[in-house]
Amino acid sequence: MVNNDNDTMIEDIHFHIRGNGFDPSDGYNLKYLLSSLNSVQNIIEKTYTFLSDKERFTNADEDNLKINIKDIKPGSFQADLQILMGSVVLPLTPLLQMNDPKQLWNLVTECYKYVHNLLKAKSKGEKLKVENSNSDGTITVINKGSGNVTVYPAVVPELSKKLSPNFNQLNSLISNQGPVSDISICDSKNEDKIIQVDQGTSKYFVKQTSIDDEVQIVSGIIYKIDATKFTGNINVKKGNALIRSGKYKFSFIDKEEFTIDDIKDILMSETEFRCLAKTKLDPSNLKEDVVELKIMKIENSKAA
Repeated sequence: MVNNDNDTMIEDIHFHIRGNGFDPSDGYNLKYLLSSLNSVQNIIEKTYTFLSDKERFTNADEDNLKINIKDIKPGSFQADLQILMGSVVLPLTPLLQMNDPKQLWNLVTECYKYVHNLLKAKSKGEKLKVENSNSDGTITVINKGSGNVTVYPAVVPELSKKLSPNFNQLNSLISNQGPVSDISICDSKNEDKIIQVDQGTSKYFVKQTSIDDEVQIVSGIIYKIDATKFTGNINVKKGNALIRSGKYKFSFIDKEEFTIDDIKDILMSETEFRCLAKTKLDPSNLKEDVVELKIMKIENSKAA
């Protein structure tokens, strides 16, 4: 919608927060209300600065982007939020231009869907494969476990990393029998464009560990070992894109396959290992780190 008086474009989104802390007869829990509204504001401002190719939202940007709250309704707290944006084109790529706040909000919801699907797949031990950008400025994401295929704007994975702290913050407000049971923020005219936060989504917004099923070959030095548990520390000298050079914990997948003499043969000498990577995904930044190597085979030793 465009306000012809000053060429300001407006997008109305509906904000609704429910839970024990939002019973109108007792008043609204200000801590949780402010935290949720601040998260929404940060999400919108970060998206705007990303599309503007800026590092941060400045005072000058407030002349072109404002977020107002209006029409507070009775019951559990709900209100309309207005995203007001001046008539400026944000040229991100030749195929993607943000001309109005509706497009901006649509991109926000695509990012939330991407992050939610990524974390949900991770919790199920499934992997997402991102295909190269399509000619129309989109990417195709394939869930290698379920086979589901989803198309997103090409900028979604990169932008999602910037928005994930705030998506995570919204989900962290949810608790069983706590002040907040669910939060929804959606396009007032298109409820499909929504950020939905509840018990069903928040269970995925936790640090998740899993074992990658792709076999990795690395070269490193075991410098510390517990001879009874067959666990210890390894300094990887030659890694790869997933397992970079550095120090890691390790354990053997099959403890019965090796003896302490096998370990003595390679201790403190550079050895090649076939292993799986145990990783941890942090929902607050979508960063995935290798936390342990699960050794399957010692490649160049008597135990090989």
